[in-house]
Amino acid sequence: SSVEIYQQYVSNLNKYNLTQWYLYVNQSKNATAGLDNGNYSYSACAKDSGGRENCTETRNVQVKTGVGTDVSDCRVLDQANTVYNMTQNIINPDMTSLSSCINITAPNVTLDCKGLYIKSNLNKIGIYSNKFNTAIKNCNISMGVAGTSIYLDNANISNIFNITSSGSNGIYLFYVSNSRLENISILSSYVNGIFLSASSNNSLLNINSNKNNSNSLVFLQTSNNNLIRNLNCYNVTRCLGLRVSSFNNISKVNSSYSSLEAIHIQWGGNNTIQNFISDKDAYGIYFYNQGSDNIIRDCNISNSLFKDINSSYSAFNNTLINCSYNTEFVDLTSQLIRKWYYRAYVNDTIGLSIANALVSAFNRTGGIEFLNLRTNLSGWTNITEITDYINNGGVRNFYSNYTINATNGSLRDEHSYNV
Repeated sequence: SSVEIYQQYVSNLNKYNLTQWYLYVNQSKNATAGLDNGNYSYSACAKDSGGRENCTETRNVQVKTGVGTDVSDCRVLDQANTVYNMTQNIINPDMTSLSSCINITAPNVTLDCKGLYIKSNLNKIGIYSNKFNTAIKNCNISMGVAGTSIYLDNANISNIFNITSSGSNGIYLFYVSNSRLENISILSSYVNGIFLSASSNNSLLNINSNKNNSNSLVFLQTSNNNLIRNLNCYNVTRCLGLRVSSFNNISKVNSSYSSLEAIHIQWGGNNTIQNFISDKDAYGIYFYNQGSDNIIRDCNISNSLFKDINSSYSAFNNTLINCSYNTEFVDLTSQLIRKWYYRAYVNDTIGLSIANALVSAFNRTGGIEFLNLRTNLSGWTNITEITDYINNGGVRNFYSNYTINATNGSLRDEHSYNV
């Protein structure tokens, strides 16, 4: 019977002679206990009464069973509304039959790596989720050169923070929305540090890199309405890339020694970039192939290897406001607009501030720049913008000198202003 076979397997007692017995025990745990995680080999042998024996081939089996919420090896996290905690580093695990080391298959799951490592030389995924409200935190992840540290697939409303990725692609969001990535360090990446594909309404905060071997630290493709803040790049290929991506709000970008450009915008429009510093990049900003209708505010671009600003292949209506730089290239098919902040102060002949005066500006051809800005009680207007020039196809059309006039009831005065 099966019971007798099991009994013979786990233990048996043999009599050698009148005084000697041999007890064989083939288990170290209770019969109901499972095997520990690990690799096991097994074979089966049969011996006839004549002592002739034959054995099967030796086969291997790997046991990977999660124990509660502890994570000490590659496993599936399949309990909803659960916090899982790593208990040891996972170094070069056997992933022969796995596409990802950690596979999150339930919603509302949190994985806390506790600062531990998931590391493999295989071109696989470190952590994968396709469930909403996934949280991944405090992880150090390194996969093969064509692997990915974290891959979110339709995992909306997720949070990823305190992540260090090296030696692989970093974080990939595919059709993900309303999620947050914060405090991400990309030590090296063979394609993109963070890649958003068809992913919108996400927040990327405090993203840092000091090396990126192939494409961009952050790259958005067909991804709109994302917030990116505090992006710091040093010695990368490209700091930020936008392709077919619009209405993204980006601020506090610092880039130096990028081998291509700090910011690349292609087939995308209506993006706003503010507080941008570029130093010693190949290009500061590269508007390319219908990368149009973007606004760049408060930037300082210096010491570029080629040009501070490049606009080519039908890149139109890109406006730089309060941006300091020295060199630009605009090809015959493209356009660039340069503006500065302007604020007027109105006082009378004895130096007293005049409130409710109306200030207007007209460019050198008589065109209206702005009309009827009203002064406050201190005599100042609100801050507005004034056009320096428009570069159409490589030819700059300067708008100065302006005629600035102020009226207050029957009183009127004007002066000339060179931007």
